[in-house]
Amino acid sequence: MTTTADQIQDILDNFNFEQVQKVMVFMPDEWWKGKDGGVPTVCELYTYAEKLLQRAVDFEGKEPVTISCGGFHAHRWVAHHTVTGKKGDWYELIFAVTEWDA
Repeated sequence: MTTTADQIQDILDNFNFEQVQKVMVFMPDEWWKGKDGGVPTVCELYTYAEKLLQRAVDFEGKEPVTISCGGFHAHRWVAHHTVTGKKGDWYELIFAVTEWDA
């Protein structure tokens, strides 16, 4: 059985942080990075995503949870995933450029 730590590490190992950084450079938004601002490094993006995922892991309760900030969305899902067939908690990391809700 895959542990939560294994799931998080798999996400971090396979997520394309270089692509996220390229999008950040291209977008006209101002990204927070220290006192001088600027686009975060790939290492900083990795570390930030790791912290968001860990917050999703640590969130109290067994309901699904999303922790979002700076374009990243870290999800903890519960129960049965209809596509993969996985049961129990599973995790997802997204970097969203745009979204709409109504």
